[in-house]
Amino acid sequence: MSYMFVSFVSRTVTLRAYNHLVDNGVSCSIISTPTQANVGCGISVGFEENAYDSVLSLLGYSHPALAGYFRVTRLGNKRIVIRV
Repeated sequence: MSYMFVSFVSRTVTLRAYNHLVDNGVSCSIISTPTQANVGCGISVGFEENAYDSVLSLLGYSHPALAGYFRVTRLGNKRIVIRV
């Protein structure tokens, strides 16, 4: 199983991004940022991979508080986090 998340350096911005996505019909949730990402404020917005284009079009890629977009996959018991 894999999923994606977007991380910000501020909890306030993370919650605003989450609300903006929900208001625009994107299925997402607030998650704890995986420690392997080593970025952000500790919480992120998680979403399914098929929603990536919608999330990117709604949030953009150049917000000053944006820490990055990431994909999380599992390989056995190991969680792999990759910046996209």
